[in-house]
Amino acid sequence: MINLLPPEYAMRIRFGRLNAVLRKWIIGALGAVGGLLIIFAGGWIYLSSQTHDLQSQLNKTNSSLQTQNLAKVQKDAADVTSDIKIIN
Repeated sequence: MINLLPPEYAMRIRFGRLNAVLRKWIIGALGAVGGLLIIFAGGWIYLSSQTHDLQSQLNKTNSSLQTQNLAKVQKDAADVTSDIKIIN
């Protein structure tokens, strides 16, 4: 087949096709980066929420233990344990 198109016009067609392919790749890459940013932000928010929930649960547990005088009970248990060791 004989190519009768002028070389400049043929190069424009070729580069136009390459630009279309390149544009698709760039849009795909930007979409992938956007998706990764969304995943990262979602993970950040989830971890922040979990940290806040665990901290509040820890505070509730500590306040519950303080109201039950855990330190006094542990001291009494240590005294009883030392008395048992002396008896043995």
